[in-house]
Amino acid sequence: MGPRVDAKPINSDQLLDAIKRAMTQYNHTRAEAKLAEAVSVRLERLTDREREVFRLVIEGRTNREIASELGTTERTIKAHRQKVMEKMEAHSVPELVTIASRLEWRGGFDNPKAGAEQ
Repeated sequence: MGPRVDAKPINSDQLLDAIKRAMTQYNHTRAEAKLAEAVSVRLERLTDREREVFRLVIEGRTNREIASELGTTERTIKAHRQKVMEKMEAHSVPELVTIASRLEWRGGFDNPKAGAEQ
């Protein structure tokens, strides 16, 4: 069978642009997946109590409120909070919130393996 007579010629500039867009999207998606995997691994490092503190910190609760809710002292919460920041490799609470939003996007805060499955 010969070449299709009704096929349109390919515009090489448009084809190259389409390939570049596809490669850019692929690289972005791949980078996001790697970052989500790293965040999931960090979450796995947290103890159950640190995970509770993490959740309450990103909800905007104060150390006093967290201590009251968990039935412990503010000093203990400060120690847990510091461990959360270290293990999650966050330098500020806003950065911790950003990390938490990535976890939600990848399948849930309560499922530390969610990011690793994809």
